[in-house]
Amino acid sequence: MGGSEGKDHNASANGRLAIRLIRCIYMLRNRLHSCEREMGDTIEVSRDVFEPISELVKLGLYKDEKDALRSLVLERATEKIRYFDARISEMRSRYNMSFEAFKRRIEERQGEEVFEEWDDFIIWESYESARLRWASVDERMRLQNIFRALENNVS
Repeated sequence: MGGSEGKDHNASANGRLAIRLIRCIYMLRNRLHSCEREMGDTIEVSRDVFEPISELVKLGLYKDEKDALRSLVLERATEKIRYFDARISEMRSRYNMSFEAFKRRIEERQGEEVFEEWDDFIIWESYESARLRWASVDERMRLQNIFRALENNVS
């Protein structure tokens, strides 16, 4: 390729990349806004809760209080997901089946109830539900981080 052809090719490739990036930002923004509608715009935080977060910022561990809160929530969500994954794995091992299969077994059982299995079903169901809630928090936080990073790179 000649000099001007190479420049045209690079400009065209950069244009396509910019369009893909804008589409990505648009999709992430829509996803983030739908999550934010679920969460609301603001919350009140008492001084006794906020002061330790400010201290983390003063120590230089985080850029600002928002960064500290985001990081702490994301870390907590990750911890909770690991915790519930471990509990779910224990139940799968105990019964040698998935939760869905165990649920069918409980619901379709004819005759005498096995109360220990019903207890385990209730516990297992709570693990699955809690894991989904924490995974939702994790996803929202990660999407917000990606969106902010993309916005900073575009501007």
